[in-house]
Amino acid sequence: MKFSTTTRHGGPSRELNALLESLARMAGSSVIDANVGPLLERIAALEKDVLAADWRGAEWTGRFLAYSGPIAGFRQLESSPFQESMVAALEASGFDVRLGRPDRLSSHLDKGYSKVYLTDRRSWWREVKRDQDVLLARSKESKPVLLSELALSDDDEYEEHN
Repeated sequence: MKFSTTTRHGGPSRELNALLESLARMAGSSVIDANVGPLLERIAALEKDVLAADWRGAEWTGRFLAYSGPIAGFRQLESSPFQESMVAALEASGFDVRLGRPDRLSSHLDKGYSKVYLTDRRSWWREVKRDQDVLLARSKESKPVLLSELALSDDDEYEEHN
């Protein structure tokens, strides 16, 4: 069952109230608004916190293509199939995009790419795949400097700092 926990004004939704009442009936109990009110307010506040968290990525068809964000506590669902419109959404949001093989992920990470996950920014995430390749992106603003580019020439001085 999919439901919203808050109204557009931030208050507890009727759907959440109905769910709690249904659970209470099944448990042979009743929901007392005075006791549930603070719980519903806390749930609404947590949902706002998650949505306001530091997400980087792009909106895509009512979901979010996350380059970074707090998905650690979310449940992982089966992978989502790659679609070309995902590339357009990420590029419009300032990302370079590519598909990459998971067994070569470290070389992509060295170049500044990270995996992109599809998420609702509330409770779940999915890898985005085309066959065995995964969707990767990097910010156009912060391309990495490779160690090979930092190599000192014979004319450069090296000073050791203790």
